[in-house]
Amino acid sequence: AGPVDSPTSLTNQTLTFSDPVTFPVGRHVYKLKGKIPSAALNSTIIQSRTTPSSWTSPIGQTTGNPITISTGEITMNPMTINGTTFSVGVDAASPNYSVVLGNSKGVTTGIYKIRAMNGDVRLTKLGLKLTSGSFSDIDAVLIYQGTTVVGVGTFSGATTVITLNTPVFLPKDTNVEFTIKADFSGTGASPISTEGSLVKIDPLSAEGVIVASGQTIQAFSAVGGVAGVKVFVFTDVSASDPALA
Repeated sequence: AGPVDSPTSLTNQTLTFSDPVTFPVGRHVYKLKGKIPSAALNSTIIQSRTTPSSWTSPIGQTTGNPITISTGEITMNPMTINGTTFSVGVDAASPNYSVVLGNSKGVTTGIYKIRAMNGDVRLTKLGLKLTSGSFSDIDAVLIYQGTTVVGVGTFSGATTVITLNTPVFLPKDTNVEFTIKADFSGTGASPISTEGSLVKIDPLSAEGVIVASGQTIQAFSAVGGVAGVKVFVFTDVSASDPALA
């Protein structure tokens, strides 16, 4: 019988089949199947139940006589929705604190790991935030996967969202590393904002598409923690930063 659509806005729903159901004599196993909407939230618990004693007008197929069913409520096993999700964070291989000169290009500021769970995802956007330093200290930021540049952007404030040149495939339950590099400002027309500025570029957000459904999803978490890069104009950085002397 069915299929029968139900209003997804209700917590408790009653499903009434549109066609009669015939149960042959003897013991049989029946399956109740449903389609989970794409908007369903992770960790939602779905549980079905039925009360045969309350079924509408059961009759014998051969005799047509009414049948009284004494069986009370039957509760099925609960099921928890575990949809496709993904997260981004700083990888353990991310570099330690370092010092560079202004106008240095292609400086690694962090290594991120992005992990898809319960399904494959194509990463389309990566959000970055400056947890230290000024956007004027950075001329450009580049996202690498391996040796390939997959995205390039700039900061005009404390945050930026970079759309990748081509979506990057994230296989489920696998960490995929991305290296973040920066081209730093120098002297002249594009000076650094502060001598000895500590620049930290942490993950802010990420967006992708579930391969199986085509649904766009956001990373459920973005955890920062890069060590940072100090930028100096002076060649003798030990004189400007006593900790390095």
